[in-house]
Amino acid sequence: MSGYRCIAIGTSLGGLRAVSLLLAALRGQLSVPVCLVQHRRVDVESLLPGLLQAHTSLLVLEPDDRAPLLAGRLYVAPCNYHLIIEREQLRLSVEGPVYYARPSIDVLFESLALSFGARAIAVALTGSNHDGAAGAKRVSEAGGLVLVQDPIEAEAPQLPLAVQKSVPGARALTLDKLAVLLWALAGTGAA
Repeated sequence: MSGYRCIAIGTSLGGLRAVSLLLAALRGQLSVPVCLVQHRRVDVESLLPGLLQAHTSLLVLEPDDRAPLLAGRLYVAPCNYHLIIEREQLRLSVEGPVYYARPSIDVLFESLALSFGARAIAVALTGSNHDGAAGAKRVSEAGGLVLVQDPIEAEAPQLPLAVQKSVPGARALTLDKLAVLLWALAGTGAA
């Protein structure tokens, strides 16, 4: 088992497809929790956990405030709430939007950096703005690993490009290679 303790994924435009493909390529359990911020409309009923559950053996759920952070689960930020990692639990916040987004990828990534430092993995997938770039920089400054979906593959390359600009050392990989690397870093060894 690696020293990594948590994976946080941020995405926007094109995110449902990208996250679904990434999860399907993982093909097994992870030894760490995964937190996801997907920008989405506030007035749409939350179908995201159910849609993602069809592609993964991780338990997919929208957490309640102060939910424990457990391995083998994918925590999806509820509509209109920031998802904040506080060591071994999750907090929900209705503080103002960041770059017009709530949930915000920056808020998630910054809390990941504060909670897990060098044992954090931040992943920025397709997205149409730069929410996530500042948070990814915080993860990198704390010694954590920053990965991005290859902008050439991304439906909307603005987010991965912004993260690469903010974190020049961020590794850009296609979704299938991202899955292989995440499995190598945090897989349980049992598919």
